[in-house]
Amino acid sequence: MRKLIYFLLLITAIILLGFWAADRKEEQPGKISVFFPKNGQILPVERALPADKLPEEQALESLLKGPSAQEKAEGFFTEIPSGTRGKVVLNEGGVITIDFSKELGQYGGGTARVQALLSQIVLTFSDIKGIDSVKLLISGKEGPALGSEGFVIEKPLSKRDVQGN
Repeated sequence: MRKLIYFLLLITAIILLGFWAADRKEEQPGKISVFFPKNGQILPVERALPADKLPEEQALESLLKGPSAQEKAEGFFTEIPSGTRGKVVLNEGGVITIDFSKELGQYGGGTARVQALLSQIVLTFSDIKGIDSVKLLISGKEGPALGSEGFVIEKPLSKRDVQGN
């Protein structure tokens, strides 16, 4: 009887481990989408997700690097200023907070370019499971103003905010 109980416990543990592993694989599928402008649209490109990186870390790194040489040849570009750095400050309750360096705050584009810049960032992060909106900081400060027209970002932005849906 004791052996039967141990056997049933072992089988239960194996089944639970299988469910946990399947759920974990769903969280980190090995690829992420990063969004860049092309022909007046903001479109996704795939990036590999190394096993040792969180999706949000890889997404930020990929956004800051910009499109690959091949993607540039296909017409993709980035509105994120060269030299911009960033870090994930917090990812909690569906809101990710990203702190960008001063280069992003010195961005001088007009309304359409600011919209493309914000769309790149928000669509990339909101494509990651569990992230619904993105809060932007510039050099640790909330409510940054972007672009030559001073577009102020007062709240976390969702996919709906940048797509107008």
